[in-house]
Amino acid sequence: RAGVAAPAAAAAPPPPTTEAARATSSLAAPLAPALSIARGLSIRAPGGNGWVPVQRAISAAAGLPPGEEAPPPPPLALSPRQRARMAHLSDATLPTGGFAHSGGLEAASQLGLLGGGDEAVRRFTRAATHSTATLLAPFAAGACSLFSSPVGKEGPSPAQWREWEALDTALHAQLSANGPARRASAEQGRALSRVGAVWLRQEAAARDLCAAFGDRGANPNRAPHGATMLGALCALLGLPPQVAAEVIAYTTARDVLSAAVRLNLVGPLAAVEMQADVAEEAAAAAAVAAQRGVANAASSAPLLEAMHPCHDLLDRRIFRT
Repeated sequence: RAGVAAPAAAAAPPPPTTEAARATSSLAAPLAPALSIARGLSIRAPGGNGWVPVQRAISAAAGLPPGEEAPPPPPLALSPRQRARMAHLSDATLPTGGFAHSGGLEAASQLGLLGGGDEAVRRFTRAATHSTATLLAPFAAGACSLFSSPVGKEGPSPAQWREWEALDTALHAQLSANGPARRASAEQGRALSRVGAVWLRQEAAARDLCAAFGDRGANPNRAPHGATMLGALCALLGLPPQVAAEVIAYTTARDVLSAAVRLNLVGPLAAVEMQADVAEEAAAAAAVAAQRGVANAASSAPLLEAMHPCHDLLDRRIFRT
């Protein structure tokens, strides 16, 4: 509305370069004071009481007094083999296609909604990582729990398949309003199914199961979503559900900051410090969200959710989404 000023930025962002971008930027700017990325860690409270910090909502759902945080899960006790597999699953050399996506950062930058300076990138990364973790971690952990028992030569039972497909379909519905995020999830899910089939090629049942996941997803091309495929792969690798949740948080922060470096929004050394700052906090949020289950899965950055689909309107773009 008239008279509502956009928040001051550390440095003036570049002006939008297309008519669609300028229109979207001018429409979104008045919302910034109430729904800014800096305050992105908020969700709609049950009962229609407005936007509240996500940690307060988690505490309320857990029956804790106002201001008291939900306790994090206990530390994981992993064997050396499990630690190595977790590290490999999180490694940048794993060809899952994560670096082809910016998580909405490119759109935010071109639309003039990011702001300037390192702190703007830090705020965006924190909001994007936290929002992705609280939405996807419950699905990854749920899929991991489904296949936690060793899979025999006959493969999963029909009931297991139905439950996994229901998880994938529910996640597809959650992502339906955000076309770029949905495409990125499907592309990474398909890539993970191929990675798993090669990684576990010495274990025939697990190898064939990874290949089968690639044809059972909820997307039109039957690709599974990244979170549900990651959870299933973690189970086949002998990793617990909490690992699946924490890998989601870590790789999201890593990919967003990699995009920031490639967009020349932040230097590579500054990105190292930001990732250390953001990823640990997001991993804890992901672990708590995973404990709360799929019924409470939700994103927590409304302005980011609004701007991410605008990526498809950009005339010039480096990233797929």
